[in-house]
Amino acid sequence: MIFNQINQIDNQKGDYIIMTDYGFEGLRVHSQHHSIEEAISNIGGNGCSQAILKLVKFNIDIAHNAIQE
Repeated sequence: MIFNQINQIDNQKGDYIIMTDYGFEGLRVHSQHHSIEEAISNIGGNGCSQAILKLVKFNIDIAHNAIQE
């Protein structure tokens, strides 16, 4: 997994993140997990809307070239 420019995401901590929505204050990476089960067990409890996201790796150069063809 590679996710650039977000310091709260560590490539060694797993592919599942819990994002917390603080409304006008924006989104925040709440936590990061190796399995979906681990992420599910850690969601909730803070009174804000949350979502579990699975991070994937893709090569943007290949996608950009496919659009141009």
